[in-house]
Amino acid sequence: QAQKGFTLMELMIVVAIVGILAAVALPAYQNYTARAYSTEALALAEGYKTGVAEYYSVNGALPSALTDINMVTMDTDVISAVAVGANGVITVTMDAVGGFAATDTITLTPTATANGGIAWACASAAADDEQLPSNCTGA
Repeated sequence: QAQKGFTLMELMIVVAIVGILAAVALPAYQNYTARAYSTEALALAEGYKTGVAEYYSVNGALPSALTDINMVTMDTDVISAVAVGANGVITVTMDAVGGFAATDTITLTPTATANGGIAWACASAAADDEQLPSNCTGA
């Protein structure tokens, strides 16, 4: 009677294939989670962007502090602080999540447009482009 089952060689091939798939999938998953965290951080910053745009609309100049837009910093599981600096630049400081260090920042830089609106540029010197949403690039 012939034995039924897998040979040692067949099992070794399966283990090798699983190892290769894991080696490819793990970095992709880490980038995916980092992108999710940075997207959440940018979503939390939307209120600050609205405050800066409203301040510009009313005063004709960009704010230089959070108090100018009547807001305070925020601390969540994803971000540790939000600041507004000179020329209305919003700096979001990440928490140590999803591949980000506690000192990594994402900056949102406003530019006044010809029609009186605000255009936003998003950048992060600390994060790779794979860790950021498609509308935000590294610097």
